[in-house]
Amino acid sequence: MFLLSLGHIAFVLCLLFAGATQAYACATTWPETLFFDVIPEKLLDADVIAKVSLLTDVSKYPSPGMEEELGAGAVSVVQIIKTSDARLHPDEKIAIKVDPMTCSYIDHDNGDEGIIIAKARSDAEGRLVLCLYTRNLLNRHITPPSAYECLPDEVQATDQTRLAAEKGDAKAQVDLGLIYERGHEVRKNNEEAMKWYKRAAESGDAAAQCMLGQRYLREENCEEAVKLFELAADQGYVYAMTSIGDMYRGWGKCLEKNDAKVRQWYTRAAEGGYDLAQLILGRMYKNGEHGKRNDAEAVKWLRLAAAQTNAYAVSELEEMYRKGRGATKKDADKSHWLQIAAENGDVKAQLEYGQQCLVKYQNDSSWKDVKNVENVKEAAKYYELAAAQGHVGAMYNLGKIYYGYDVWAIDESMRLQNKAKAVEWFTRAAEHGHIFAQSELGRLYQEGRDVKQDDAEAVKWFRLAAAQGDHHAADQLKKMYLQGREATKDDANADADEAKLYWF
Repeated sequence: MFLLSLGHIAFVLCLLFAGATQAYACATTWPETLFFDVIPEKLLDADVIAKVSLLTDVSKYPSPGMEEELGAGAVSVVQIIKTSDARLHPDEKIAIKVDPMTCSYIDHDNGDEGIIIAKARSDAEGRLVLCLYTRNLLNRHITPPSAYECLPDEVQATDQTRLAAEKGDAKAQVDLGLIYERGHEVRKNNEEAMKWYKRAAESGDAAAQCMLGQRYLREENCEEAVKLFELAADQGYVYAMTSIGDMYRGWGKCLEKNDAKVRQWYTRAAEGGYDLAQLILGRMYKNGEHGKRNDAEAVKWLRLAAAQTNAYAVSELEEMYRKGRGATKKDADKSHWLQIAAENGDVKAQLEYGQQCLVKYQNDSSWKDVKNVENVKEAAKYYELAAAQGHVGAMYNLGKIYYGYDVWAIDESMRLQNKAKAVEWFTRAAEHGHIFAQSELGRLYQEGRDVKQDDAEAVKWFRLAAAQGDHHAADQLKKMYLQGREATKDDANADADEAKLYWF
């Protein structure tokens, strides 16, 4: 499942997603999943977060002639984590849809279970349909449902999109073209779709130019396709660059195969920072594809892709290191690239690298050694970087470090325990809804540990944690009620729901 075939370069798709700041297109396939092991802190404006079991196979393979393949099926709801739709209930069977125009390889089997994030809408008969977010397994990018796939109020959305499109909004013009192409709450009309695509492209929008080029390529209008891809590429649109590179590899049968041109266009895209272009270009040099083998160039481009947390690039570097082909031991070290990605602002990498530092500290037999304590300081450094980007789990982890949890060997003389800072970080995490931080704050105020004892504050935080399913917090509320300490009879009688999942 989730196999990646980078040797097979897929047909180019150029699409501007609604609600996203970046347009996506592909020169290769990469694996995506419908399931989330981490729930993003901002929740992506989702209507539904739930644990589900698939009732059907859900697959999509982007390749020539298969652009219309829908990732669609049904799920059974196992547990509701969040919902804004009253129609959703446990054990209910719900239809799902996945964006059919992403450049991804999706393959889930009947019976697979996981956490989904979705927008909710009604079909033509008023039944609930969940339109799913997907997660890239290589770089962890998250793709929301696009406008044509899942409009929360389709008639109104179409009117709003049309109004924006008529005012010259290129993104709205592309979305309106997609609405007509797919026939959402309007009669399917390819001529009308093309009209809006052309308007967006004529306004100079690179994503629209690339998408329109895709349409012309499917219609075997090679001259117009190449022209539009080149216009987009001249604006620095890296996906158009790889599109042209793929055409020189033979896709679309528009351009005569030309190895030098393949490398030239992939180089331009790679220089533009596109990690998949860097990966593919590195493999070209590594394997001698479309030109001579060059280990130095292969390592150069693979390093750039690895620095963007491209796991496949790291695997290529590991292989080259084992075979003595120019890569260093550091190149083959996943932790090294994780640290670089963390330094470059990747919040997931910051969390993972911080956790690695704590594991090093805890596994080291010399954990009292000052040098090993530096691992804890390093963990705190990267958690703070993640917290600065709003990651609530990082805030909670900082609270644990400064309070001394997980770093039991550090005494006060080493000045890493800082209870005031711990309370500050626990409070920030709790205010953002972190269940364990809320429960911990309740305990601190209940017992008067490192804060002024305050039953009202304790009850406040225990209530919030219990409402999210924390049984310990619910038990403490009962205890405080029996002791006559601020908690009410309702607090004592309220059982916590099944503990909700929280990733940190």
